[in-house]
Amino acid sequence: MEEIEKIPTIQYYFSHIMLRNLVFSDTKTFVKNVALDANSMYHFLDYFWSEAIKEEPTLVNIEGEPKFELSKSKFENGVELVLIKMPEPKQIGDAYFVALTLEENLRYFTLEKSESQFDKRPMNILSEWVLHNEHFHNNTYGEIDNLREGYLCGVIEAICKEYPSKTEHHD
Repeated sequence: MEEIEKIPTIQYYFSHIMLRNLVFSDTKTFVKNVALDANSMYHFLDYFWSEAIKEEPTLVNIEGEPKFELSKSKFENGVELVLIKMPEPKQIGDAYFVALTLEENLRYFTLEKSESQFDKRPMNILSEWVLHNEHFHNNTYGEIDNLREGYLCGVIEAICKEYPSKTEHHD
């Protein structure tokens, strides 16, 4: 039986391409004007979701208006993080969450709906988009068991590898 290629969703395009490109294109402006104010961030997300639909009208869309949820955290080492809960994923590759560090060296993490290549069981994968020499690379950190809490722990672990805690000592 021939496998049918799935049409990507707006959710995939928005979280893995459009939003990613927007926040990396002018990180300082994004952090200063959008990410620090929740109302601005909601407006930004809603506006660019509708722009994604206009740009890619053939992609699968969700029913009704997208529902985003935002939360912010600040870690001991001073790193601030915005967590964006995306509309419910429909297909493999769609993101449950996007997390952004609010600093000049912005980091962009996703938690994606996936499935095991071996037994087709559902799974969730933590990834980070990295911009290097004007090209995007996707680093995969592995499977996350619990959606929100597991994702946050995975992001924190990835951030701490790059930004050691103030209490750690290096010789």
